[in-house]
Amino acid sequence: QGGEQSTEQRTFKTSLLYSVSRCEDILTVNLWTPLTGLRPDMDRQQVALVLLALAAYITVSSGALIEGESPDEANAARFTWKARLNRLEAAIGRTRTHSLNDQQLVLKELKEQEDRLRMHGSKLNSLNAAQARVDRKQSQLASQQQAMRYREAKLEKTVKCRGNIGFSSRSAVISTGKQHGDLWQLKYVKKRRHTVLRITANFDGRDQALGHASCLRYFIKIDGQECRGPARLDSIIATNMAQGILHTRQHISGICWSTPRGHIGAGPHVFTLSLGQCPHERLGRAHTGWKSTSFFLVEEICPQQDL
Repeated sequence: QGGEQSTEQRTFKTSLLYSVSRCEDILTVNLWTPLTGLRPDMDRQQVALVLLALAAYITVSSGALIEGESPDEANAARFTWKARLNRLEAAIGRTRTHSLNDQQLVLKELKEQEDRLRMHGSKLNSLNAAQARVDRKQSQLASQQQAMRYREAKLEKTVKCRGNIGFSSRSAVISTGKQHGDLWQLKYVKKRRHTVLRITANFDGRDQALGHASCLRYFIKIDGQECRGPARLDSIIATNMAQGILHTRQHISGICWSTPRGHIGAGPHVFTLSLGQCPHERLGRAHTGWKSTSFFLVEEICPQQDL
């Protein structure tokens, strides 16, 4: 009263002036220096909100500071508060600008990351699409091959088979004293998968006893294996005399469609006339093709043909 300020008003004024000066120092030196309401972990937008609240507080409290003062003091105080408020508003504006710039930088970085991810995703989608096309093509080729094999098998079964499909023969004088092993070979390319083979071998064989009974066995091999289906193709010469020579004309003939390896399919095959020992018998002195012509024949015939 009487133009004089109370003790409470002066104390409040002094305290608020110190706070505002402290806030100005913080704004000019380091925005993150500890202050009531401000923390180092705040972002720029949160700091701006605190400064706005402080500016509002100063604006509202300025009337209490100038109440009871002289007009000159009041004008000076208004000018001082106006200047300080302008500085606070400028600091808030700078904070908003920095915050907006930070947001723009973050948004730009996120946009670049999104573009990179979209580019990688596009490449990945292209690779996946290409792989899917390859898989579909492989599946189509496998289906076509399976259908082709089925049609070929069906056609081969339905086509009427008459007479011989093909044959291969060989004749020569093969005089040899070989005691065991392969003697003569003949090659033939089988035309169809479901046909059978008729094999004929005609030759002279000799067994000479060596002081004991002996036995020789001639047999046919197909690709190194004896026939299994329906049975082996072989012939023997047995001599029961202790001393003696036995010449006989050997004739091996029969059909074959499989070996221990499986069915004899289409394609090239090797047929071999071989010589060996009879099971559980002693071997004499052998001679094959003595002074005569030997004959080897392979025929491919239809399974339903009367054999």
